[in-house]
Amino acid sequence: MLIGNDIIDLQGESRTFHPRFPRRILSDFEWEIYNEYDENSRRLFVWQAWAVKEAAYKAYRQLDENYIFSAQKIVWDPHQNTVAIGTQILNVYMRTEADMLHAICSDCPLTQISTAFTNDHKIKNIPDLKASEKIRLFFAENYFKDHIPKKITWNKTPGGMPIVFVDNYREEISLSFSHHGRYLGYAYILPKNHENKESLLHFK
Repeated sequence: MLIGNDIIDLQGESRTFHPRFPRRILSDFEWEIYNEYDENSRRLFVWQAWAVKEAAYKAYRQLDENYIFSAQKIVWDPHQNTVAIGTQILNVYMRTEADMLHAICSDCPLTQISTAFTNDHKIKNIPDLKASEKIRLFFAENYFKDHIPKKITWNKTPGGMPIVFVDNYREEISLSFSHHGRYLGYAYILPKNHENKESLLHFK
């Protein structure tokens, strides 16, 4: 089961980007859609496409750790809510708000995915805490809730997927982290006998 997510803080990114950036990252298919929009809509479309491509890349590297990122070769279809990467076509789930957007790519239905994001200023104010440490803390507080284990250790798969160990035993979940600007986000695949219908309220 594959999953990747990417979050973008639009407060800074929405102001400007290099004029050549859209053509460098968009596939021919996406470029045609891009040219149908006005300037403001184009800007948002570019960041949505970038988030999808980053999320798809994170997901696909769980299948092929040697896959090399090439934005134009990752093709997002916003009409079908899918993205083609390598040998896979993944589902795309997007949440867009005024100052941030959060993209998830997976081969699972949305009801089998648990996800959350936050402004990193809401994370406990621990001096010199890095973004990667903040997202781990945010995930642990939500995942373990009131029963956070005393010993949690972290590692990564060769494809870059975070791995969490509790008392030296690995939690068997497919997990993805993302952080950008003021925001942190994660997504993971629930066991088959669990459902998260709340996600349907926020993503499309």
